[in-house]
Amino acid sequence: MKPYVVRRPGWTVLAAVAWLAFLAAFIALTDLDPPVWLVALVVLVILVRTWRVTERFRAGPDGIRFPLGTRTRPGGGGVAFADAPWSSVDEVLVAAPLSGGPPEVAVRLRPGAPLPAGVQGIVHTPGAPEGPIPDALRHTVPGLDPVRLREAVAAFAPHVRLTESAGGL
Repeated sequence: MKPYVVRRPGWTVLAAVAWLAFLAAFIALTDLDPPVWLVALVVLVILVRTWRVTERFRAGPDGIRFPLGTRTRPGGGGVAFADAPWSSVDEVLVAAPLSGGPPEVAVRLRPGAPLPAGVQGIVHTPGAPEGPIPDALRHTVPGLDPVRLREAVAAFAPHVRLTESAGGL
């Protein structure tokens, strides 16, 4: 089975088109004659980077991945992601708000599991493993398909519980 991925192109695609237009205009206006392989390489880098940063949620063989809000990676290199391997995940919760907005996905870690890559720290109640899930492990996912997420969790991590609810987490 393929990983379940939710993408949101948004402004990222517009930025890629702007960069490609700038590259074409620069080459045309400066009478440069760069090698074809160099132009192809630059275009490929722009397209691959655009494809990678449009990802907003992934449930695949390695675990669950989602962006950490609006934070960026150290050094300003794009959006920071939380990567939770299936071995650390106890439960995936999906909550559809009663207001009809986009669903929220939360990851409950197993007791004693290490923090996912990208999560600097969380606050939880050690004596209440079923308590509230910290904000660092929650993400609103516009366009989420709960059926495809359920299939992905069942295929990649049958030991992980998937809980769906209405009204928020």
